[in-house]
Amino acid sequence: MMTLTELARALSAPLRGEARFNRVVIDTRAVQAGDLFVALRGERFDGHDFVAQARAAGAVAALVSRWVDADIPQLCVADTLDGLQRMAALWRARFAGTVIGVTGSNGKTTTKQLLASVMRARGDVLATQGNLNNHIGVPLTLLSLRAQATAVIEMGANHLGEIATLTHLAQPDVGVITHAGDAHLEGFGSREGVARGKGELFAGLRAQGTAVINADDVYAGLWKTLAGARAQIAFALENSADVRATDVQPLADGSGSTFTLHTPSGRADVRLPLPGRHNVLNALAAAACGVALNLDAATLAEGLARVDAPQGRLTWRQSQQGARVMDDSYNANPSSLRAGMEVLASLPGRRYLALGAMKELGDNAEQLHQQAGQTARALGLDGVFALGDLAAHAARGFGDGGHVFATPQALADALGAKLDARAVVLVKGSRASQMERVVAALVGSTSEGAH
Repeated sequence: MMTLTELARALSAPLRGEARFNRVVIDTRAVQAGDLFVALRGERFDGHDFVAQARAAGAVAALVSRWVDADIPQLCVADTLDGLQRMAALWRARFAGTVIGVTGSNGKTTTKQLLASVMRARGDVLATQGNLNNHIGVPLTLLSLRAQATAVIEMGANHLGEIATLTHLAQPDVGVITHAGDAHLEGFGSREGVARGKGELFAGLRAQGTAVINADDVYAGLWKTLAGARAQIAFALENSADVRATDVQPLADGSGSTFTLHTPSGRADVRLPLPGRHNVLNALAAAACGVALNLDAATLAEGLARVDAPQGRLTWRQSQQGARVMDDSYNANPSSLRAGMEVLASLPGRRYLALGAMKELGDNAEQLHQQAGQTARALGLDGVFALGDLAAHAARGFGDGGHVFATPQALADALGAKLDARAVVLVKGSRASQMERVVAALVGSTSEGAH
């Protein structure tokens, strides 16, 4: 990858010893022979305490903010997080392929998966793994760049300025914002704050970059302004756009949709293995990025059809009673919850929502949960099973058929008693709610916390 001397020169930092390293890691459990270990500091840990352990595991060098008494070459910087980010920017500048940045309130990870599938037509693809979409994860992803043709970088944030920082590091050639919704309102302050925060991606694109804009979003005009003179491609389900879909039809088993994809270069029929109209919109976002990189409609359709659903995001499981379980437990906000409920409401049988708390909604949290319960009632769902005090407001908003539980197991036991092969369940909640435990209990799995 590079030598410690090269890195010291680039960071203007002192070093002790020399080494050539192949990868960059921050966790001693992930260390392999030839790695550079970055000693990050957190509220409850200090990576400097683990430098010797990293050396024993095979690390050949360490990035530190104070010299450590360990037999390993070291590069000392004022702040190791800043050093990690500067190193990532340096490595990104050497990358000859195309970088696509993805952000939005909902659909980031699914769109990333769709993009990775589509972009394989151009060659090898690097895509963000797991939840490595923040100020630490994005640099680590960038430091995994090698000879790939395309890199798909997911960017998450809960405050203004964070996407700007990540965009500065990644220097995307193409940027796409999936949607601005009621997510992280606690940090952004309002939905417009969310839109402006996500819009930092377009404002920070390379001058020759392309902004891929959701023309169905109320903030499309704001994003066009932020993109400035950069090239723009619009996608939409409802409005006029460069990339759009017609004849959208859900598959009879609820596992996905078919539609006709329209692009400036032609059209193609798509069979998308992801349920819901919101996932058709995510597919259009990925297709529009493909249009920006000159992929034709047939190639885009093939890539969309091959996508694998991300774990915990509208993936189908089966309960011990034979009911179908839609596992959308990875995360939740009001917009993504409504999208999931609309998929659930479109299916036959008795339909139940198992809901954990939606976090970071600020002062409107209780009201937004109550509205979610009211929406579930309006959509004709048969019951809401809520976990914890905050989700309890959704159960109260639902009325008769709303139930509240203190533990995932208690919820799963009560819900399981109502299930048979004709029932369908949607499981949804923010990460902190650990709703994957409800899924595990319903399906009889021991993989709690797998996300």
